[in-house]
Amino acid sequence: LLAKAEVRRLPIIGLGAAAVGILFVWRGQARSRAEAQAAIREGLRQGLAVGLYPEGTTVPGPGAHSFAPGAFRAALEAGAPVLPVCIEYGRASDGWTTGEGMVRHYFRVFSQKKVEVRLRLGPLLAPEPAPPAGAEAQEEAASLLAARAWAWVDGASRALWRP
Repeated sequence: LLAKAEVRRLPIIGLGAAAVGILFVWRGQARSRAEAQAAIREGLRQGLAVGLYPEGTTVPGPGAHSFAPGAFRAALEAGAPVLPVCIEYGRASDGWTTGEGMVRHYFRVFSQKKVEVRLRLGPLLAPEPAPPAGAEAQEEAASLLAARAWAWVDGASRALWRP
């Protein structure tokens, strides 16, 4: 899994994430993003599954923010397919949004007896047989793959939305 570097600093959660091998990225730093992409690409080439949240956040309602193309570029370079996933909560308040601190949210949600979460799996998006040559063509291909994954997640979340 890939997480924003700020997660590493959270009490208990950060230690647990580091212990299980979560990759951390400083989203505002090009070098950190490049290192994360290299680690993702290498993991994919080794046959590992890599989970990430390309929006970099959660959305309090239907729809999805646009996806950053970096991890999709890594998937193209590794020749790995992409499986879009939509997370559906039984209650909208169980999904974390910026209106509540993360630690407070986790304590509130994990203190409940039951939290309903469903994962909706999208179509497997196969990469092109050979990555396009040239940086500009590769960036365009990664953006197109990100857009295809986003379109499915955005549509699925709107179809499933229950206010």
